[in-house]
Amino acid sequence: MLRVLLVNYRYDFREAFKESFSYHYPSALIEEVGGGDEALERIRQTPPHLIFMDIRMPGMNGLQLTQKIKGESPNTRIAILTSYDLLEYREAALQYGADHFFVKSSLQWDEVEALVKSIPVAGKF
Repeated sequence: MLRVLLVNYRYDFREAFKESFSYHYPSALIEEVGGGDEALERIRQTPPHLIFMDIRMPGMNGLQLTQKIKGESPNTRIAILTSYDLLEYREAALQYGADHFFVKSSLQWDEVEALVKSIPVAGKF
């Protein structure tokens, strides 16, 4: 079973994304947290296969969190999911170890599907 973690400080966004993701992948387990410290705790308990993470969050930002996660769990796929389509954010996301970069306003589910299918445990989706 594909385990997904959504890290975003906005509850309304987390709920909407979780609902959409669950619609496309009903057998996936998707959990959500509001910030970096909570994400690290959850990841250390049960590492997810895939993390969708915002860049801008209070406290530890998504880039710092990506770097920490990749240091502890290098096989976890991380997709930055942000409202800011800035070249410097894309470049920084890759430098910090993110596997993908999605802009919320132009997110296409076929791109998410390609990412999900690239994860060995998710090959049955």
